[in-house]
Amino acid sequence: MKTAFGMKAHSGWAALVVLGTRNGELQVVDRRRMELVEKEDASWAKQPYHAAERLNAGDARDLVRRGIVAARRTKATIGGFSRNR
Repeated sequence: MKTAFGMKAHSGWAALVVLGTRNGELQVVDRRRMELVEKEDASWAKQPYHAAERLNAGDARDLVRRGIVAARRTKATIGGFSRNR
């Protein structure tokens, strides 16, 4: 079965849809919500720039850097998903 997937990002999560063809018919193979931030970071990581705007410049910079590190961790996880399916 040939498959393709698409994602639509939202604040802290994404909708994932996997489509495939079988016998010439298009079908939904999988669909799910993927969390893009870890639970312990959810209070700020869903919208790090909004969380940072209330902080002084140094703390805001640190918070945004934490968000970038978390995003790269998530990217590695999603990249593994696409390579392993």
